[in-house]
Amino acid sequence: MTLILGLLTDQYVTLVSDRRVTWMSPTGRITKQEDTDTQTFVICGHFLMGFTGYARFQDLPMEKWLSQVLKDVEPDPDAISNRTFDAIRQAATTEFGRLPYDARQEHHTFVVVGYTNDADSGGGLVPTRLLISNSLNEQNQLVSRATGSTFRIAQEWLRNRRHLLTRVGYPPPAGAMHQADTALRRVVNELPDDPLPAVDILVGCLRAGAESSNGTVGKNGMFATLPRRVVPASSFVVPLGGGLLTVDSKCEMLAGYIRSEAKTAKEAEVYAPAILCPRMNLGTAEMDPERLPPRQQNGH
Repeated sequence: MTLILGLLTDQYVTLVSDRRVTWMSPTGRITKQEDTDTQTFVICGHFLMGFTGYARFQDLPMEKWLSQVLKDVEPDPDAISNRTFDAIRQAATTEFGRLPYDARQEHHTFVVVGYTNDADSGGGLVPTRLLISNSLNEQNQLVSRATGSTFRIAQEWLRNRRHLLTRVGYPPPAGAMHQADTALRRVVNELPDDPLPAVDILVGCLRAGAESSNGTVGKNGMFATLPRRVVPASSFVVPLGGGLLTVDSKCEMLAGYIRSEAKTAKEAEVYAPAILCPRMNLGTAEMDPERLPPRQQNGH
């Protein structure tokens, strides 16, 4: 089971998750695991999205399935989230309707953090979080088991809060979540427009969850950050060479892969999330430093 941590603030949003995919036998025994999947997406330059639950629909990795879902959606620039996320909701409901009864009892959730256009504020950007899930109760709260095969959307706005932390998937120890929330309150107050300190806190919480998950959550993490000032973002920065040491994280959309031995996000390696939008998509990219050409391995 994946663990996803989403953070919503007034000046930036960020998403942190592991990459582990687990195959299980009908009896619940783990038969195979890989840290290979793309579990972070950029939606229309306004949102970051991740998911937990099934890693494949129609035997397609999730980013390819999503690109198929969105390829015929008519873009709606005045309400960027409405058509896009409702198309995902409808398609996920259709996919679950095809599953055997027992398989439909598994929960599946897409979590989205980002900025939507708000007509009430003259078209200004408003921080918002959406959950697209088959595990929402009547109060639009996420519960641990599927409530049916029908997916619904729950949306929440930041309003007058400094931050909103969302956990989807495997639950880290309660103490780790509390510690992360307390630390986030401090860094959002002291460094309101720099997302990298928050990424470090979320990665620490991810690793605490991995430690207690019996191997179903991976310790290697991936992250993406989206500053409000670049929305709608048309590009992102990935670490090369010296990691993110020289990047202005306040002014760029960032993405990176953090191995379990890395101490901070500034030691991240190359990872690019899939970029998805109605009628346009771009696949993910990554680089393994152990497979670089010799001249790059030698620092030239």
